[in-house]
Amino acid sequence: MSKTTPAGYHGFEFWLYDVCESILFAEMAEVINEHPRRQRPDWLTALKRELRVHALVGADFYVPFDDWCDGHEEEFLAIVAEASRRLEERGRITAEEASAWVVLDGKPIIWRGQEFEDTAPVVAFAEILRAIIRGEYPEAPAGHRWFFGLPEVTTIRMPTR
Repeated sequence: MSKTTPAGYHGFEFWLYDVCESILFAEMAEVINEHPRRQRPDWLTALKRELRVHALVGADFYVPFDDWCDGHEEEFLAIVAEASRRLEERGRITAEEASAWVVLDGKPIIWRGQEFEDTAPVVAFAEILRAIIRGEYPEAPAGHRWFFGLPEVTTIRMPTR
């Protein structure tokens, strides 16, 4: 299984490390879960399910941020911000915590066997995601795409056709 996941928002295409994705999306789903079900709009219920699926499968699916938040950008960004705040407060996630963090169908978040993972790179990606959605993040150099990993941010050269 690949460790990288393709993602995009309105033509801004990039790659994301699947553990980073899994941690952020699982926390975002938790934020949504705290909204009373009767007061939760349909798009938010659908988003919670998508976040959980992507937190579980990671690299197997393209992450369509535009589909997830079009027309609801501010609400989406508020969820990202709250998830980021919680992760920053947490500081790190241990392997034991990761194995107990069940997101869907009895399965936990994606983990690569490390003893623990600092949450700072996930928080940094959350800030980058907010900038991407606001149209404030710079484009990657020609022929490249951004790669947001743990902990590095770099570019990947894309093959030419």
